[in-house]
Amino acid sequence: MKAEKLKRLWAKLKKPVIYTLYALMALAVALYVYNAREDFGALLTANPWQIALLLAICFVTTHMPYLSRKISMEMQGVKLALVDYLGMPAVRSLLVYVLPLRADLVLSAAYYKRKCGVTYASFASVIAVENLLAIFVWLLAGMGGLLSAGLRRGVWPWPIWAGMTLLCALIAAAVLITLRLPEGRRKNKVAVFISDAIAGFQLMAKRTGKVFALALLALIHVFINVSLYYAAYAILGYRVEIDSIIVFSVINMFSDVLIIVPGNLGVREALTGFAAFLMGDGFGAGLQATLLMRASGILMHLLIGLCWAYPVHRELKKLGISAEGGERRKE
Repeated sequence: MKAEKLKRLWAKLKKPVIYTLYALMALAVALYVYNAREDFGALLTANPWQIALLLAICFVTTHMPYLSRKISMEMQGVKLALVDYLGMPAVRSLLVYVLPLRADLVLSAAYYKRKCGVTYASFASVIAVENLLAIFVWLLAGMGGLLSAGLRRGVWPWPIWAGMTLLCALIAAAVLITLRLPEGRRKNKVAVFISDAIAGFQLMAKRTGKVFALALLALIHVFINVSLYYAAYAILGYRVEIDSIIVFSVINMFSDVLIIVPGNLGVREALTGFAAFLMGDGFGAGLQATLLMRASGILMHLLIGLCWAYPVHRELKKLGISAEGGERRKE
């Protein structure tokens, strides 16, 4: 009974707690930017071509998850139109900052179900496979960066090593435990996620070429994100080793999967700043580079999302879906 009461209490308090935390994070970021305004003054004297390069790389990295979604859906025999694999994810990425936590995924699931006939279970397996594959590739890249930093420069940040090793162990343990559980007992969120991923991999087992393409896209995403970080550091006038930037990039991308507050505003910046401190590259420099990437990312999501807003709105209206993912009542 106590567990049920606590569950009901958390259900009531969840949104206020999350949005209070979100407001505090936004305030902390705003205060930091204000106090470090002299450091950000480098942006005023930056080479316009450097800014253009940063935005161009940001444009490319913004589209990487959209291509992954297209490949994932094709593996399930679903052909997506341009508005489905570019437009809908672009609008969803923009809504991350305004809709309640993960409501953007509810909207996507409703859209693909009504338009493409993809069941919620199939969509969940697509998301799970994409995330699990990406996490596996990112972990390999992150550990490669850490190993390089240790062997080349003698930098061995044990908290990052411990965090990545623990994450590997937790994923392996979750998969093994879920496989041993009868399907009827896979009720917690982690078990459901792993079950969805297993179902997705079973469905895609005969399409190894597509699975390889997804893994390759995840790896390319890492290197594009590394280029983005490198450009951000260069604009701010900092010189950082490439192995450090690989680690920061991986942590940055993990923050897009493990959402705590809408858009993980403040969380991503704090994590990357702390990682930069542990790698010996300075907390402030890491935080500033991530904030610059955040600003360029929001700008890019805004521009791309607004370009697709009308076509997606027209599709949602045609399908009878509201912006929150619910079905509109017919008059």
